[in-house]
Amino acid sequence: MRLINVAPQSQEWPEFIQLSFQYIGENWPQAIKGQTSDDFFQEYGQELLHRISQGTRGLFLIKEKGGTIGLANVYIEWECLNIAEFYIKPANRRKGFGTKALEEVIHWGRLNRCRTVRAEVDKSLEKANQFWYQCLDSLNASGERCVYSKPIANMKTQI
Repeated sequence: MRLINVAPQSQEWPEFIQLSFQYIGENWPQAIKGQTSDDFFQEYGQELLHRISQGTRGLFLIKEKGGTIGLANVYIEWECLNIAEFYIKPANRRKGFGTKALEEVIHWGRLNRCRTVRAEVDKSLEKANQFWYQCLDSLNASGERCVYSKPIANMKTQI
């Protein structure tokens, strides 16, 4: 498994945006209702450019044996690796790919001096919450979303 770092000028940029469209459509279909993939590509591409300009951000395609199996969109704030988007295609779920991909993303965070990892998940996304609880077992569910976190220093190579 490997992460491919994606930038606006890279040839993988369109694939990253298209997979983001799939991810958002699967989890929040109302967010893209009535929007064509071309409209989404333009708007979301601009939004990502803005986010990139705000600081350290990693946009990754997750590859396994030549094929793309998912994506990760992360950013660093105050030595914390924040998982903004993490998506494994449905055909590749429940095979250990998500855990392996998260290990790679956390390794990138370590290289960028992160001390903790954090993910926020809508409470209604049951399977996603199960995954994050298994990987990052510190949970705060007092707000509108579930917030998972864990010190990176305490994490072994295997999650």
